[in-house]
Amino acid sequence: MTPGTAEPRQRAKSPSREERLHAEDLEECGRVGEEFRLGPLEFASHAMEDPSWPNAIGCLMITASVLGGIPAGIAVGLSSASPTAKLVVYATFVALFFLGWPLGAIGALADVVASRTGLYPDGVAQIRRTEPEPAVLRWADVETVTVELTTDEGTPLTGLEKCALRGRGETEVAVQRKAVETVVAAAHRALAPRLVPPLIAAWDRREPVTAGDARVDHEGVTLPDGKRLAWPEIKSVTMRHASKESADVITRIDIRVVRRNRLHYFDPSGVPNAVFLAHVVARAAMRSGVQVDGYQGAG
Repeated sequence: MTPGTAEPRQRAKSPSREERLHAEDLEECGRVGEEFRLGPLEFASHAMEDPSWPNAIGCLMITASVLGGIPAGIAVGLSSASPTAKLVVYATFVALFFLGWPLGAIGALADVVASRTGLYPDGVAQIRRTEPEPAVLRWADVETVTVELTTDEGTPLTGLEKCALRGRGETEVAVQRKAVETVVAAAHRALAPRLVPPLIAAWDRREPVTAGDARVDHEGVTLPDGKRLAWPEIKSVTMRHASKESADVITRIDIRVVRRNRLHYFDPSGVPNAVFLAHVVARAAMRSGVQVDGYQGAG
């Protein structure tokens, strides 16, 4: 560097759109936490509105150009159509492909935030674009946790797709996709010490414990789909989890029976508090001499 000259100042990097949205999440959710005295913000996330019409049309154009263009191009190329007709077909599908990208990009930029969700030591809050006031649930007021699992050709997977927390007064906070696992894990940590012991105590008193159509008693377990399995015919019970980060939350139970080594699934999707009933299943299975794998305790 020449003496007496200053180094050129590097241009500050502009934050990405996702970084700006996250900063807004922290600001908005932090403000709600302070207003309702929920404690310091622990996690914040947002959900976008459903894709706008430019985005949807752009995606359809790209899909049509790929799925329809390749077979159509081959068919036209092998046909006796005139060179002009072939050129028109090729040009149409190429135009669909290249016009779909800018439409999709414009639609993505036009998307707006539908809701923001914040987690705090004392509860959860959700700011919705269409509602003037945030939905606030303190952990002490939450009565049910209902989850939905991802599925693959009718077989339930372990991943979490949606979650709805409902409290007194019909207040509800619903999340999905990227925030759902964090919210469910936080709800389980906060609520399991309050909700699980009474369920286990009821089973210890030889009372049936239910969640929706699911039932656990000293004779066996009734799955949410109505299938009844007696403890003597059950070979093993395996607790499944969404990930290692949420190992306390049981998202699915695999029950293998002795006869034909057949596997049955306890899928909690749509069943209020089924994620807590899983702890009763584990206790009842162990007390009945059934092998239990993957169980971490009630937290």
